[in-house]
Amino acid sequence: MRVVMSVDIEGATGVVSNKETSEGAFDYERARRYLTHDVNAAIEGAVEGGATRIVLHDTHGLNYRSILLEELNPAAEVVRGTPILFFEDLRPEFDACFLVAAHSSPGTPGVLSHLYTSAFREVRVNGVPVGEGQVTAAMAGQLGIPTVLVTGDDVVAREMRSVIPEIEVAEVKRAIHRYAAACLPLEKTGPLIRAAAKRAVQKARQVRPFTYRGPADVELDLHNPYYAAAIARLVPGVSAKGWATLHYRASDAMDVYRFLTLGLYLVSSPLLPNW
Repeated sequence: MRVVMSVDIEGATGVVSNKETSEGAFDYERARRYLTHDVNAAIEGAVEGGATRIVLHDTHGLNYRSILLEELNPAAEVVRGTPILFFEDLRPEFDACFLVAAHSSPGTPGVLSHLYTSAFREVRVNGVPVGEGQVTAAMAGQLGIPTVLVTGDDVVAREMRSVIPEIEVAEVKRAIHRYAAACLPLEKTGPLIRAAAKRAVQKARQVRPFTYRGPADVELDLHNPYYAAAIARLVPGVSAKGWATLHYRASDAMDVYRFLTLGLYLVSSPLLPNW
């Protein structure tokens, strides 16, 4: 049983603030320890469940390396570098996917909810609002890999259960609003994650892969209407819809990811005025 993990940081034990998620911020180094703790618990549970190979993707930020390599359980390999967005070079050789320290979609009351960037107000695929968890699971699902575990707050747990009812969840905190949560201590979240990961591996072959079958209509709402107009003019196949919405017809889940990633790069460009 081979397991691939996509690892973020906003859903880690105790993390509730941007001061914990940005490189150089006051509590970032402490949050890295919390994250590595959660990852190690997922690795331990996966091994107990029968995993023979574990590869995790350190995916928070375009140029961050959040997992503490010196503290990582040696049962896992790690993909790190620039950029790692959900995955890098994902292949269909894995049997199960974990989402560790995940967060909910933009506009929800989940802790630090967003998709890629605060410039994205909402993203819909076939009319349904989505977050990073659904997009990541869909990418794995296109390769036949079922997503069987999510760790994070109660909001992302509900989101992922809505598309993958069989998914195992480890709720390490209960969201109060975007910047506050009732957090379980590390001593409790470790066993919680480990037990969920073990169950997830043991049931992986019974979970159907989730993906977007093409063509899929993607709508991207931006906060800045100039961004929408500029991108619609410049990118073939993308059209403006309404005041600040982009529309794209994606061929499959990987194409959804490519469109959103292109949107991230473009709205992050210093050539586009921020007004």
